[in-house]
Amino acid sequence: MRLNLNFRIKSMKRLTTTLFLLLGLAVSNCDQLGLNGLNPFEKDKKENDAIALAFLALTGGASPTKENFLITYANIAEKNYSDAYTAAVSFQTKVNAFVANPTQTGLNELRTEWRKARVSYLQTEIFRFSNGPIDNKEVVFETISGESKEIEPLVNAWPMDESYNDYLVTNGIVSKAALLPANEQEEATADEPTESAKHVSVGWHAIEYTLWGKDNATSNAVTAGQRPLADFVSSANFANRKTYLKSATDLLVDHMTILKKQWSSTDSNSYYYKFIKDADGKSLDSVLRGIAKFAYGEWGGERMSGAASGSQEEEHSCFSDNTKNDFYYDATGFENIFTGTYSGSSVSPGIGLGSILTSEEKTATLKNISNAKLFCLNEHDEDTSLNQTCANGTISYRFDQVIVASAVGTTQHTIFTGTIQTSVKAIGKTIQSAAKRFGTTIEDSGLNL
Repeated sequence: MRLNLNFRIKSMKRLTTTLFLLLGLAVSNCDQLGLNGLNPFEKDKKENDAIALAFLALTGGASPTKENFLITYANIAEKNYSDAYTAAVSFQTKVNAFVANPTQTGLNELRTEWRKARVSYLQTEIFRFSNGPIDNKEVVFETISGESKEIEPLVNAWPMDESYNDYLVTNGIVSKAALLPANEQEEATADEPTESAKHVSVGWHAIEYTLWGKDNATSNAVTAGQRPLADFVSSANFANRKTYLKSATDLLVDHMTILKKQWSSTDSNSYYYKFIKDADGKSLDSVLRGIAKFAYGEWGGERMSGAASGSQEEEHSCFSDNTKNDFYYDATGFENIFTGTYSGSSVSPGIGLGSILTSEEKTATLKNISNAKLFCLNEHDEDTSLNQTCANGTISYRFDQVIVASAVGTTQHTIFTGTIQTSVKAIGKTIQSAAKRFGTTIEDSGLNL
C-alpha cells in the first residue's frame, strides 16, 4: 500500500474536526445545549453528561473500561505497525529501483517516499517506553555479537555523527552484517558540542543523511540538505554509498517486520496477546508510564529542546527539514490513542484513553493536542504538491528559522516554545496525575529520559 501524505493529513483533519465538533457541542455551545441560565453546579453536571455522550458517540457504545482501552490500544498498534511496515517496503522498492538506475528524478521521488514512510512510523512512537516490542529487549531483540539489543535504536536512533557515516562509506563498511555492530557507539564531536553524537549506522536518520546530506546550518540556509546525484553515480565511493543505502533500508524493513509480527492479532505467540491478556496486571501501568515519559521527556523534552538551545544541530530531522512532520505526527499518534481511532476511523472497541479520564482531563488534553499540531507542513521541496496552505498561528516558516529565532522566525519561535512545547509537556503531566486513579504513581523522575 502506498501512503499518500495528503490523504493522511486530510483524514486526520476530518477526525480532529469531528471530535472537536462533538466536544464543542458538549462544552462550548452552551446556548445550543440549553446550559445558559443554569446555576454553576447544574451547568457543570450537564456539560459533563454531554461530554460523556460525545465520547459514547465516538466509541459506538462500548463500555469505557480499562480492559476495552487496552484492546483498543493493541488494535491501533497492530494497524499502525502494519502500515509502517508496508510503507517501509514501499520505500525499499523505490530504493532498489534507484540503486539500479540513479537519476535526479529518482532521487527526488525517493526523498518524497522517505517522507511518506515516516508518516506511519512517527505515529507508532506513542508506544515507546511502555515495555513493548519497540524498546524492551526482553520482549523482542536483535542479537548482535552475542548481545541483545533493543529494536528502537536500530530504527530511529538520534542524534547522529555525520562524519561517522561518511567514514563507513569511505571504508566500505556497508553490508547488512557490518552495519549492525557499527550502530550506537557514542563519541563527542564538533557537530554536537552539547551532547555526545552517536555512531548511528542504521535506521531512518542514517538513511535520511544518505539521501539529503548535511544541512547547511552555519549560513541559516532555508533549504534541506543538498546531496548531489553525483554522490550516487560518479563521486568517490559512489558504489559504496548505493550499497549503504540498500543495506540500511533492508535492515529497516527487517526490523519493521519484527515489530509488525509482535503486534499481530493473528499470532497467538505475539506480544499482542500477552498485552491484552494482562496476566500480571501491568499493561495499563506500562502504557501510562510510557505515554507520560514520551510526551514530557522525549517528544516535548529532548526533541524540542533544540528550539530553546538555538542550535540547528539539535533539530530532530535536520538533514531533510522534516522536523515539523515529526512533531505533527507524534501528536497524531497520541491523538489516535486518546480518541480510540486510527486513520480517521474508530478502532474496535473504540475506547480511547480519553474515555477513561475525567471530563476535565479530556477537555484539557484535547486543547493540548490541538496546540501540539500547530504546524504547517510545507517544506516538501521534492514535491511541492504535498505542501499545505498555512493558517495564521501555525509554524509556517522552515524549522531552521524557528530554532535560531531569526528576524523572520522570532514570533514563531514564541509559538513553538510558549504554546506547542508547553502543551506537549502538559500532556505528560496530565497523564502523570491521572495515573494515580489507576494505582500508578509516576515520579517526576519517571517523566524524564
